[in-house]
Amino acid sequence: MEHLNYSRQLVKYCMDMLAIPSFDPENRALVSSVVDLHGTSTKFILPDGGRLYDDRELRALDESVPLRLPYPYLCLEYHSNGRERAMDEPVGLVNGVPQYEQADVVSAPKRVVYARERGGYIVATVAFWTRHDSVWRILPECAIPATGYLDRGVSFSGRPAIKAAFKDPRVPLSDYMDELARCFAS
Repeated sequence: MEHLNYSRQLVKYCMDMLAIPSFDPENRALVSSVVDLHGTSTKFILPDGGRLYDDRELRALDESVPLRLPYPYLCLEYHSNGRERAMDEPVGLVNGVPQYEQADVVSAPKRVVYARERGGYIVATVAFWTRHDSVWRILPECAIPATGYLDRGVSFSGRPAIKAAFKDPRVPLSDYMDELARCFAS
């Protein structure tokens, strides 16, 4: 499999941002954490679209058994062609309202997900490179409970909904959904 170097490109971008003295302190902490995560993570390259196999209903998962990562820190990188789902198909619900993928996310072929276990959760940091402005977007951490992480009563694209807690509710849920699904389906 060809090495994508997406995580290395992301870290180079982060280092360039950290070299700017006036860089926003809140974003500085997030960018700095990506550099730290990159240095400690075991890296995996996923096939195009980010799925090793496609168990749409996640039948193999028993959410009463806690999720465990194979390594303390993981980095998943993959190429997204933007066709993982139809544009008119919702990716999640917020307070019962369907959420759809943002247009700039669809044009984001380079995807990186850092994951680690922390206090009964799988904590994920998601980053993607947007084609229209050639910028890496790093989303604030989100956490998936290690048990009870699926809502099988709600389905998107034939897949059960993933329960997650988000550090910054201003970031659209849709920005996280493809990457969170990789934590389960890969």
